[in-house]
Amino acid sequence: MRRRKRTPAEPTPSPAGGQAEKPESPETQPLESQSDTPIATESVPDESLLEAQPEEATVALEQHQRLLAAFDNFRKRTERDQARQALWTRAELLKALLPTLDDLDRARAALEPGQKTIDTQGMLIIMDRLAEVLEREGLSLVEAAPGDDFEPEIHEAVLTIPSDEFPEGCVAEVLEKGYRVGDRLLRPAKVAVTRPPEEKPDRPSG
Repeated sequence: MRRRKRTPAEPTPSPAGGQAEKPESPETQPLESQSDTPIATESVPDESLLEAQPEEATVALEQHQRLLAAFDNFRKRTERDQARQALWTRAELLKALLPTLDDLDRARAALEPGQKTIDTQGMLIIMDRLAEVLEREGLSLVEAAPGDDFEPEIHEAVLTIPSDEFPEGCVAEVLEKGYRVGDRLLRPAKVAVTRPPEEKPDRPSG
C-alpha cells in the first residue's frame, strides 16, 4: 500500500483571493498598539535654577533691609516733627503771655518804697487779660459749683461737709478750680462733698 507524500501546506487564501496575511511580530507592531504607560525617568534639576536661587535670596534680603531703613528714617522724621510742633506750641503760648507779664512788671514798678497796698483795680484788669489769653489758647474751667453732682472723672473730693441744704454726694464747696483744654483734663476741680447732717442727741426730759 502506497504512502501518500506530504506536500508543504499552501497558504490559506484570503477572502479577497490574495495571499494570507502573516501575523506581525511585536517588533513590527504599530506604536499605537504598544503600552501607553510612560517610562519613568529621573528628573535632573536645571543648573540655571540652582544658580538663580542664591541671587533671588540676596535680592529679597536687600529689599528687606532697604524697607527697614526707610521705616526707621520715617520714624525719626516723625519724632523730630512732633518735637518741633510741641516747641512751637509752647513758644506761641509764652508769646501770648508776655503782655500780661509786662503789666505785672509795670504794676510792681508803680509801687512806692514802703507801700504795702496795691492798686486793686489794676490787678483785676491784669487778671482779666490773663484769663482772656488762656481762653484763646483753649483753656476752660471744669464745671463745678455748690449743689452739682459729684463727678469723679472731673472732681477730686478733698473732704466731706455735713449739709442739710444739698443731698448727699453733691459738691458743697469748690476749694480749687479745675481746668481742661478741649477734651483733655489738665487738673480736676478740688471740692468738698456733702454728707448727711449729724443727728443731735435728744435731751433728756425733766
